[in-house]
Amino acid sequence: MTSTDPDSNVEAVHEIYPDGDILLVCGPNKVVLLIHSIFLTNASKVFAAMLNGNFREGQPQANGGRRTIPLPEDDPFAMECICASLHSRNERLPNSMTPKQLLAIAYAADKYDLVSSLRIISSHWFSANKATQSSFHIEDFWSTMAAAYILKDDDFFRSTTATIVLNHDQSFLGLDQLAGNIVPSEITLSLEEKRNSVRLALMQLLYRQAYITPNDCSCMESSRCTCGWNAQHCYEYMQKLGSTELLPEKISRTALHSVFTTMALMHQKFNLGLYFVTKLDELLKSCGISLDAFEQAEGYL
Repeated sequence: MTSTDPDSNVEAVHEIYPDGDILLVCGPNKVVLLIHSIFLTNASKVFAAMLNGNFREGQPQANGGRRTIPLPEDDPFAMECICASLHSRNERLPNSMTPKQLLAIAYAADKYDLVSSLRIISSHWFSANKATQSSFHIEDFWSTMAAAYILKDDDFFRSTTATIVLNHDQSFLGLDQLAGNIVPSEITLSLEEKRNSVRLALMQLLYRQAYITPNDCSCMESSRCTCGWNAQHCYEYMQKLGSTELLPEKISRTALHSVFTTMALMHQKFNLGLYFVTKLDELLKSCGISLDAFEQAEGYL
């Protein structure tokens, strides 16, 4: 429910809590949120200091004695979602959000020390966002990754970084400037390192197949093939790689998602064995990066 404010420079009041005692005036367009201070002070030490301590902000107004707190730098959508969640007004929350909206919420949550208070609902937001992302755009997934980094959602950070590693086929250099430089450059470097290590492991898996000696080779007991089968097999196998564009120069310029798909199809066509398909699945599952690793190694979080 909204109500009209007599001040023509201020938008209609968004009544998060109709009997509230605080008016948050958000953003340059002065979107007004009517909330109750007890919900914010219980959830946030920052708001507790603003509303209760020696740094008390805001001025009482004639309208019911409510204090007005100006938040000109804060995103109105993000603040309304956060306040609605803290007041258990879930009907005011959207079913899905864009990556930029998620990032705005994460930024505001970090600013006001609300990350822990939003942990459960933010997991729902991430899941809803994942369900709506049908195509890959690096800017969107980078914003989503940044939001997961700020909100300390390890599962979603891992799955988002896996999507980036698998689908981004350009350099990671400079991407840390996206999303307002929120993501540390160390994460950007780790994404490049992860992609390179997976790419190398895929090449090793492919070329291992060229030197497998079959059970019916006449010299399988010896350390060197003398019957010529190995050379013939290696030649034919390299021909197969060339026909599927899995030679090294191709792999180095191709998105890993396409490489995995091509290798899986190659296994279906030529039956490359249990080890091949098992290792391929292991590598696919290893593409994500864990936030916990950064916390333990670098102490970022």
